[in-house]
Amino acid sequence: MKLSPRARWRARTAPALPSAGFTLVEMLVAMGLLMMGMTAVIGLFAVGLDQLRDARVRAEAGDALPRVLDDVEGRLFDAVQRALNDQALGFSAGQGQDGALPEELSHSEELRITGLDDLRYAYKARRIPGRDLQYLTEIRVDWRIRGKTSSRTLKSVFELRPTLVQRALERGLRYQPPR
Repeated sequence: MKLSPRARWRARTAPALPSAGFTLVEMLVAMGLLMMGMTAVIGLFAVGLDQLRDARVRAEAGDALPRVLDDVEGRLFDAVQRALNDQALGFSAGQGQDGALPEELSHSEELRITGLDDLRYAYKARRIPGRDLQYLTEIRVDWRIRGKTSSRTLKSVFELRPTLVQRALERGLRYQPPR
């Protein structure tokens, strides 16, 4: 079958039919771009999870501060109460002064917070001159995140409330042992 000159001319000048799919090179480029994008997204998830863990530990440290303050206040109160009881009973407070209030109290070993293994704290309290039952306290709270230790220090004034023993001392009452 022979084509007429007109048919031959149309076949030469007619546009090529568009391809019905993608070439192999186009598919490889598209898959490479998709893989790079997914790698970036997965990396963002890892960073987000690390920051979430850090935020959780920091929030636990913030939530634990009232318990830390209560514990430090309790320890201060116990030490002062022992000194006041010794004074009321006429014993020496152990510092060479009869019934003297402790000038400085500290716990340099790290104390643990119950239920929070990554958090520890230590404190140092100094009596404020001229104010018998007020202590300026410096508390250091440490926590561990991914093997790195972070810490914050806070200062607080604890005013220990007068007890029955102190009120009796102020009124001049003395303990008299039974005969």
